[in-house]
Amino acid sequence: MNNNSLKPCPFCGGNGVRKLIKPYRKIKGRGQSYLAIIGCETIGCTVEVSQAGFTREDAWNYAESRWNNRATKGTVRMNDIEKAIEILKRKTTIPNKDESWTDIDKAYDAAISALEAQQTNSWVPVTERLPEAEKEVEVTIERRMKNKTFRFTCRAFYEDGTIWSEDSGYGWGDFDDMEYDEEREDYKISKGWFEAVTYAEEFAVIGDFVVAWRPISEPWKEKAYEDNSER
Repeated sequence: MNNNSLKPCPFCGGNGVRKLIKPYRKIKGRGQSYLAIIGCETIGCTVEVSQAGFTREDAWNYAESRWNNRATKGTVRMNDIEKAIEILKRKTTIPNKDESWTDIDKAYDAAISALEAQQTNSWVPVTERLPEAEKEVEVTIERRMKNKTFRFTCRAFYEDGTIWSEDSGYGWGDFDDMEYDEEREDYKISKGWFEAVTYAEEFAVIGDFVVAWRPISEPWKEKAYEDNSER
């Protein structure tokens, strides 16, 4: 692989180039390793990646592969996660004899993706923050009865009381709990939570207590689907 094979810089669109290769660490039983650096040739752009290998050719190949894939990592697959756990449990960044520096890099990518997913899917109490108006989210609902209280989830959206019906992304023709403005000749949608129904034309007011919400997860996409969608 050479400079002509490198994808453009994901930040500024400049050309990717081989910048430097140098001796790195000496690993007992493995010998001298080398560190290769790929970066953007645009003056002022500091985007770079570096990767090590036990030969100069391997170091360049690993770094170039990392550069070309860094902006589109794709879905983390189960075997990647299992390998990441195996590597991270060793509490070392030195690859085994049957591994490469790319395996170490993939382990960290998988761990980071898992933590980001956990952060994205965390519940947010409504006492701390409300979602963007009319953005569909998953909510935890608390139903309070005389002798017991129980919770369940559903998809919903929140109205903050500032949106007019003509500007809304939902149809409010049969909903009568709205304030009419004669000067504007339009209805202002009432503040509150509404259940979002995917396969029906109607939505309902949530009469129970919404206690928390979180963003809706992205649909699962297998590799073949991702490849086809990019064409």
